[in-house]
Amino acid sequence: RRSSDLVDLATGVERVRHAIGSSEQIRNLYRVATFQQTSNMFRAIESQRSLSRFILFFLFLVSGLAIVAVLFLIVLEKRHDIGALRSIGLSPRGVAGAFLAYAGVVAVVGAGLGVLAGWGILSRLDALRVVVRTRTGFDPVPTHLYHLDRVPWVIEPMNPSMVLTAALVIRLLAGIVPAWWASSLDP
Repeated sequence: RRSSDLVDLATGVERVRHAIGSSEQIRNLYRVATFQQTSNMFRAIESQRSLSRFILFFLFLVSGLAIVAVLFLIVLEKRHDIGALRSIGLSPRGVAGAFLAYAGVVAVVGAGLGVLAGWGILSRLDALRVVVRTRTGFDPVPTHLYHLDRVPWVIEPMNPSMVLTAALVIRLLAGIVPAWWASSLDP
């Protein structure tokens, strides 16, 4: 940084303050702050975004493991049915395909419902914040820290498609091992 930039910044802040006026009522409506004064807020927001990505990764991992567990249980439950289908001529590839199709249906429905639920929660985020604060006394987005009267959110067009794609891929990959196991069972 150059010292002249800081002098220009301070002069600019004073000009804005002067333009707003000296009336106490007007000064309470507006707050003039420099980047240096709000940098902690931006660091906190970026930290929360990184934490959100980390949590999302583990949610996908846990949901993938849940799909594996559910499909293994279905294979165990349908063992006799798999044997009957194999004895009348269904190939191992056909058995694996049936279980992968089941995993695909679960993935599409689950990912679609997840994206819709996420959008619904985001669209009512401020109301949820008030409910949490009222019932628990905990404010998930403290006003004194973030200097925000509402929770800002934007759904970027790529985010839902990336979440859907990742959810579908993870869930289909999670279905491969149980499908392979089902196809290798002896009738």
